Amino acid sequence: MMRLCDHLAARDVKATNLALLEAGNYEGRSGSAPLHSTQDIRKAISAVRTADLDQAIRSILPFEALEPDMRKAWSHWMALIGGRHFFPDANHRTAALTFSLAMSRALGLACFLAPERIPVMVAESKAWRRTAPRPTVAELQGEGHAYRGIFVRYSVGLRFIPL
Repeated sequence: MMRLCDHLAARDVKATNLALLEAGNYEGRSGSAPLHSTQDIRKAISAVRTADLDQAIRSILPFEALEPDMRKAWSHWMALIGGRHFFPDANHRTAALTFSLAMSRALGLACFLAPERIPVMVAESKAWRRTAPRPTVAELQGEGHAYRGIFVRYSVGLRFIPL
């Protein structure tokens, strides 16, 4: 059984989000107001509580290194980071990159979703978030949660590629 928390730490998640900012691929918002400087965005990323990210990481149940189980774990992780919206921007990208990072560390696999599917998935996720309250970590444990269901549907398109 694999546990995400054995291969991913809160510092990895924060560092990934910060790397997306540094790469210039970041809008940076705080609620509906844009943050005014890269320094403001760095502060917002740094202010994300490590304990909150640790709770999210630990909430991913242990899973077998089999594609159906890895897809479940991916959909749960995507829903946690996308739905809890820890960072000012790039939450979906951060989730996808850090799940792939954990899979590479644990199993020597990269995890990819077809590029043309990503904007549609993110748009659907954001539309849901605009109309519903932010789900809790506990609510997202359930595979039947409507928000998690978005990522369950897209998980069938995941590809696991040996490194």
